[in-house]
Amino acid sequence: MCSAMKTSCRGPFPIPLSSDPYLFDGVALDDRGIPAVLSMGDTVSHDCYHYQCEIPDMPLEAKIPTKACKDVFHAFMTRATELDAETGMPVMRRELAVPNGVIAFSDAMNNANRDFGCYVHFYEHDDHIERFWNSPRRCMARLGKYAGFISPDYSITPDMPKPQRAYNAYRNMLVGAWQQTLGYKAICNVRCSYFDDSMLAGAPKNGLIAIGAVGCIKNRNNRHRFEGGIIRIVDELEPSGLVIVGTDAYGVFEYPKRKGIPLYFYPGRTQKRFEELGYEQ
Repeated sequence: MCSAMKTSCRGPFPIPLSSDPYLFDGVALDDRGIPAVLSMGDTVSHDCYHYQCEIPDMPLEAKIPTKACKDVFHAFMTRATELDAETGMPVMRRELAVPNGVIAFSDAMNNANRDFGCYVHFYEHDDHIERFWNSPRRCMARLGKYAGFISPDYSITPDMPKPQRAYNAYRNMLVGAWQQTLGYKAICNVRCSYFDDSMLAGAPKNGLIAIGAVGCIKNRNNRHRFEGGIIRIVDELEPSGLVIVGTDAYGVFEYPKRKGIPLYFYPGRTQKRFEELGYEQ
C-alpha cells in the first residue's frame, strides 16, 4: 500500500482518509470509496485484511445480513401498503361498517376483557399506546380477536415541531393501513386539533372517519382549533359518517350536523368508568 495514504480497516472496504479521496494506491475510487476498476470477485488487501469488493448489481437484501438488522422503522408494514404519490403518506381504504362499540387499547390488552364485538381505539396517553408501536405483531396477536380497529392516535399538537407532527401522522396512517392489509377492518382516525396539508394525506374520502374528542374541547383555544379541523374534514373528505369517541359538547359538531352527516358517539375510557360506577358527569 502507498505509505502516504491512510485508510480505515473498519467496514467492508478501506475508506481513504487522505486529502485525495479518489485515489487508492493508484486505483480510482467511486464516491462511496469502492475501487472503481475492480471486477466481480476481486479483493483489496490492506494490512493482512481482505475486503470483498461490493458488487454493484447485487440485490439489496443480499448485501444486508438479515440476522444483524432490526426493522426499527417498521418497513415491513409498507410492503402491501399504498403510499400517497405526493407526500409518501400511507393510504387507508374507506370503511363503511359502523362499530357496535369501542374499547380502549389498554383495556383490550387485558385478558379479562371478553367484549370482542368492539373496535379497538387508541385515544389514550402516548406512553400507553407506544407499547403497540414497539411490538405491533405481538399486540396484534392478542387484539386480532376484536371486530376491528380505529387507527392509532399518536399526538399531533400545535406545540410540536412540524417534523414530529408529520412523523406521528405517518405512524397513525401506517398502522391503520397495515391492519387493513392483514384483513382487519380499520377506520381512519384523523387528529383534528391541528392541521397542515400532510395531515389529511392518505385519509379516505366518502367513508367513515374517526375522531377523538376526549380532552380536546374544554379549553377554548383547543376548541376553536378542533372545530376548524372538523370543518376541514367535512369539506375535504366528505365522510359518510363520523365515529366520535367522546361527548357532544360545546357545539363543536354543529357543522357536520348542518351538513346532514351521521354522527356516532361512543364513551371514552374515563366516561365509561363513570357510567359503570353510576356517576353523573
